[in-house]
Amino acid sequence: MQVMLVVGDFMELPCEEYARHVLEDRTDINAEQLKGDMIKRLASTRRGSEEPTIALAETLILMRRRREEALGRELFADPAWDILLDLYVARSRNRPISISSLCIAASVPATTALRWINSLAERGWLIREADPNDGRRMYVRLTDEASSKMRDFLNSCLTAE
Repeated sequence: MQVMLVVGDFMELPCEEYARHVLEDRTDINAEQLKGDMIKRLASTRRGSEEPTIALAETLILMRRRREEALGRELFADPAWDILLDLYVARSRNRPISISSLCIAASVPATTALRWINSLAERGWLIREADPNDGRRMYVRLTDEASSKMRDFLNSCLTAE
């Protein structure tokens, strides 16, 4: 199985090429190690369950953070995607995510992340819920429909030739 990643709006690369492309000038990070980590993570998942999509989402998050370290954040800001990936993994792991944690995960200024959270909520992708133990804190989660769309998309990436 060859996993393809969409890079930017129009470039699709096999994961191995993507890792090499992102890390070609880095001497402190090994592209083969990144590829190996990703393949091990995907290979260790159970077939027929949601686990492969969770592993892919976690791998995409890891690769995005490493790309930011290597090339800088300013070139690749995509807060909506970072938010959706983080919420998908959190939902799959049954972990609550606070708005402040989600702002950090988006890798953009808090005001930008909050605009995206509001936009995604208005479009029906996520729901805000009050923390039952602390009225000052709000949690965010994907809607059932958004989670299904994310799972379908990630599954399509795993089965792409």
